Formats: sequence, C-alpha cells, structure tokens
Amino acid sequence: MGTSERLALGKRINESKQQNTEIPVTKTPATHPTTQQPQPDVYSDISALEEKLDKTERRFSEYVYKTERQIKELMSALNSTQTRLERLMLKGAEKCWKRANSDQISCYTFSTRPPLQWNRAKEVCSQDGGHLLATETDEEYDAVAHFLRGKPEYHTRWWTGANDLAIEGLWIWDSVAPQMDTFNRWAKNRPNGGSDENCGDIWDITLTVSCVSMNCNFLL
Repeated sequence: MGTSERLALGKRINESKQQNTEIPVTKTPATHPTTQQPQPDVYSDISALEEKLDKTERRFSEYVYKTERQIKELMSALNSTQTRLERLMLKGAEKCWKRANSDQISCYTFSTRPPLQWNRAKEVCSQDGGHLLATETDEEYDAVAHFLRGKPEYHTRWWTGANDLAIEGLWIWDSVAPQMDTFNRWAKNRPNGGSDENCGDIWDITLTVSCVSMNCNFLL
C-alpha cells in the first residue's frame, strides 16, 4: 500500500470515530393505576343479593320467634301438669297410672274420711284439686280395681263420677265428656233402680270390683 493510500484510510478511520452514532431507544410509557366504574349489571347483582339476604334474615327471625313461643307454651304446659301432679300428691294421692302410648298420668286418692253423700263427695274432691273417679278406658278402670284389691281397708264402696242425674237412663261421667255407652264394668243387672239410684259407686264383689247404681243420698 502506497503512502497516499495509507493516508486516505487513516482519514476515513478518524472520520468514523468522530461521528456521533445514535441508537434508537424505545420508550415505554409509564403506567398508572386507574379506577374503573362498575357496570350497571354489577349494581343489579349486588342489590339482588342484599334483598335475598334481608329476606333470609327476616325468615330466620320469624323462625326463632316461633320456636321460642312454642318452647314457652310447652314449658307452661309442663309446669301446669307438674304443679297439678304435685298438688294431687300433696293432697294424698296414693296411686298414679300412666296411659299406654301416652304421657298422660292420672293419680287417685282413696279417702278414708267420714262417709259422704255423692254431691258432698264431689265437692270435697273439687276442693282437693281433683274430681270423682271417671275412667275413660277399660284399662284405666282395671288399674283402679287393682289398686283397690291391693289393700284390705279398700274393700269397701267408693263413689264415682258416674250418674244419670241430667237424663234418666243416660249415664255419664261427671268430669269428662265421653258418655258411658261402651262402659262394661257394671255389676250384673246394673244399673237399675230407676230414679231412686242415679249415682254410681264401685265396690269389691268376690274380688271383682264392679260399678253399681246407688241412691245419691246414701253415705259412702
């Protein structure tokens, strides 16, 4: 390479160094968080959920109120039954009997006080918180008969609530609604006596406790 050529090459190199080479730079715009407004259908969904929640709360409140009221009623009935049972026991109820397939309990007092006429015996039972014997089923009558057979001192006559004072020949229990149409614990050929025997009593006849008609003014 000649001198002139070397000079020309050096000149080009110097020119190249002196040139400002620009490198393209891509600038990324800064990002900033933005708040977007909910769409109308979102508002609608929220409103529907709030309404559903309100209805659920109201139903739950009604259920709680109803349940609490039922509990109070049951507790009141239980307390009433317990009080009645305790009162009967305090008044001398000696035997209690529970109906089959039922929570109902009946208690019985066999009073050995001086003999009374039927009406007076009814009053005394009422004052003691009870009533004259009225058996609604054969099972109950047989339970009472069993109690009476259990003690020799009970082998006597006892007034019951059975009577036909209102209508001659129509025997009813004084304290319960059912009539005595199906009652089959009468003694043989009883009831009888017409208008002279309008009250029923039970007594031990050869170990068979039967119901008979009796003059209401007799002392038993």
